[in-house]
Amino acid sequence: RSISTHVPGLGETGQIDILDFADPYHPTVKVFVFPAVVVTEGGVPRAVLSTTCHEMTFNAELHRAYCAGVTDTTIWDTSDPLNPVIRQVIDWPGNNIHHGVYDARGGDLLLITDEWAGVAAPSPPCSETVRNPTSAIWFFDISDLATPLPVGYFQIQYEQLTSETGGVPPAYCSTHLGDVIEDRDLFVLGWYAGGTVMVDFANPAAAQQVAAWHAPAPTSVWEARYHDGHVYAADTQRGLDILKIV
Repeated sequence: RSISTHVPGLGETGQIDILDFADPYHPTVKVFVFPAVVVTEGGVPRAVLSTTCHEMTFNAELHRAYCAGVTDTTIWDTSDPLNPVIRQVIDWPGNNIHHGVYDARGGDLLLITDEWAGVAAPSPPCSETVRNPTSAIWFFDISDLATPLPVGYFQIQYEQLTSETGGVPPAYCSTHLGDVIEDRDLFVLGWYAGGTVMVDFANPAAAQQVAAWHAPAPTSVWEARYHDGHVYAADTQRGLDILKIV
């Protein structure tokens, strides 16, 4: 089965399609409509602001789906995959745009990436001189699904970027798409003009960058995916860079 955003034409309809292709020649579609309010784990009613899922990831063992829905992130119970139920809503105000979501540590930790201002922002959105973090990776303890707790964030240093680009501020710098590396506390992702970044979140309250690849400008890494010891970084300016983890 597959879940996809349902965006006919130019508008978002507040629903997604769930495709059952057990018979690939005759797939069927079940429409999931986002409710205005859900009763979350623990019995607390919460408003759902999402109208679609910008990105979804899954934990098959826990029968969960995670939906980064721009305005908030929702956690779904997919025990019945054709009739999923939203079990929790995370609308953390520090996250401007809930762009991507990934779980780690067997589903006890959730990573939510913030595509600050949706690429429409002036540079530098990665500056640490601003009052609040922008374009950060946020870490949430969801070991008790009834009470998700923010435990920290990571944001690359703007000074690092200007030194790598000869003192010229990058056009846009923000988290985008990535992968948690196997069962390790490592996350690799594209950071637009920030390149490909690997973050160690063994201590989510003080996550650290442990590796990075920044190609000669112009560069803008859309996503970085991990497979079998390699990172595949899709750069909208360069094409595909294949990086080996050593």
